[in-house]
Amino acid sequence: MPCSPPVYGMQSSIAKNPMLYPPGAVQSFRSKGCPYALPFAMKHNIPLRRGPVIIPPIATLPVELLTRIFILGSADDINESHLRKPDECAPNFEVLVSHVCRSWRNIALHTASLWTLIQFRDISHLDRAKAYVERSRNRLLDILVDTVDETHHIRGVTLFRDEFDPVFEIITPHVKRWRTLILKVRDLKCKGGARKHLSTCGTAPYLETLQLYHTEDWGSSQNLQLATAPPPVVIFDASLPSLVNVSLIGVNLTWDTAPYLCELKSLELALHIHGVRPTYSHWDHWLRASPNLEKLSLHYSGPQFMEDDPWPTDIITLPCLQELTVASLDPDYLIPLFQRLNMPQLRTLHLDLSEIPDTPDGDYTSFIDYVCDPSRRTFKNIETLHVAALVCDTASWRKLLVSMPKVEMLEVDFRRVDKEHANELLTLVPVEVAPPEEDGSSAPDTQESSSPSESGSSPVPDRPPTPAPECLTLPLPNLKYVKCAGLDASVISQIHSFRALNGYPIQKWNVWRKDRNLAMEQLQSTIDLDFFRFRGNNVDNQIYDDDDEEEASEDGDDDDEEEDEEAEDGEAGSEDEEEEEDV
Repeated sequence: MPCSPPVYGMQSSIAKNPMLYPPGAVQSFRSKGCPYALPFAMKHNIPLRRGPVIIPPIATLPVELLTRIFILGSADDINESHLRKPDECAPNFEVLVSHVCRSWRNIALHTASLWTLIQFRDISHLDRAKAYVERSRNRLLDILVDTVDETHHIRGVTLFRDEFDPVFEIITPHVKRWRTLILKVRDLKCKGGARKHLSTCGTAPYLETLQLYHTEDWGSSQNLQLATAPPPVVIFDASLPSLVNVSLIGVNLTWDTAPYLCELKSLELALHIHGVRPTYSHWDHWLRASPNLEKLSLHYSGPQFMEDDPWPTDIITLPCLQELTVASLDPDYLIPLFQRLNMPQLRTLHLDLSEIPDTPDGDYTSFIDYVCDPSRRTFKNIETLHVAALVCDTASWRKLLVSMPKVEMLEVDFRRVDKEHANELLTLVPVEVAPPEEDGSSAPDTQESSSPSESGSSPVPDRPPTPAPECLTLPLPNLKYVKCAGLDASVISQIHSFRALNGYPIQKWNVWRKDRNLAMEQLQSTIDLDFFRFRGNNVDNQIYDDDDEEEASEDGDDDDEEEDEEAEDGEAGSEDEEEEEDV
């Protein structure tokens, strides 16, 4: 008969808990060849009864397999920057599994890769970060520091000036282990702290992702000019050998001492006034030194453009660029910029080009006409088109759609795009048809054929080239998914029916939840349609069902609507007020 393994305190536990461990049940466990069942039951306070022993299947998993499950679970909601989306309603996965039982906690605490994500959003996160740093041992760290401005600061809760230095006192000693650093400041004194710490922390040899934000309401252009006066500092000793993803939002660097801006996969520049933007020579060097660049984003930023110092005309080819974002840039700036870029593999395009009050035309018709010229075919391979805002005439909008025959996903905010443009999705347009290829065997050999004088026939006069034949089709013939805001149910129904009738059906519609009404709900019963939620100017990918919408209404949906309306009214002016500055 097998013997039970020794368990310290087993006899005293049995004596103190006669209801959980009756003598008959204990003898039954020992006599039926279950030596490990009794220790397991005592460890987890499982009552014992006479009869067959039932152990949860998950308790039989080897530690190595359970560890692997924990690692996969913790990575389930991690984005490409190794960060988790904030969710104040649920604990982090690693904390959750470490509080199930003593066995799981022991496994979780000894799995260093579960504790590498360190996020600072409030004061309580400082003590948590110390524990995470210790538990992560020698693993690479992914760090987010998110501070607030003075108007949103809650003493004892949020991170502001007094909490800035303590945060870096925790993470700076481990700069050699940084893999991701996302730093968001909204105050000039916090910016000064960022300048101090990043210029003295030394090199970060394993840092792959660097995102620096400085967003602040300057109130006036004079305040902005004063804030941009201090020159930027050299960060990380100008040495970041592993850097591949860079985002500089309202932050400019000493461009001459930034040799690490090469071999990039992602580059984002945003909210830079003209005087602090990089020169075109810097821009040219970064792009040519990053042949594997996959994402490029320009939001009121880019290389400096000076009329007395024109840009070189050499073409910069980005062979791997998949995604491009342009926002809040003048058409007179965008046209020469696109003239010098070749993006053969571009698949995703984001446009946020609202009305320009200081330009003669006030719209982007000239830019759209340029990039959609059939001889250029700039967007011929685009598969996903996001239009947050675009001011242009209907003819240019039609050209934009016709120039993208491979688009499968279309996202348009028709609150900031002319609603009449939606009718172009059900308008037949002429499209050139390529002539059939001729059989090479039947083609005459011009070198061996006799001349007109030799054959005795009169010469054939020159004729103008025959134009390519045309056929009528709908724009975006491969369109399958549409995400939109600001359209009525009748317009959506008309577009859906017309395209299906002509052989170009749309499979899925995602509609802004504020457009939800009785007509939209009736339409939802006939087509595949769901609702999504805007958060500010960004789209939250979560789909809201009927229950979520009812709960939102009960919790004060009217207030939420007022906030959304105020956000819409303030979108145009918010970009200029929140232009940012250097670290």
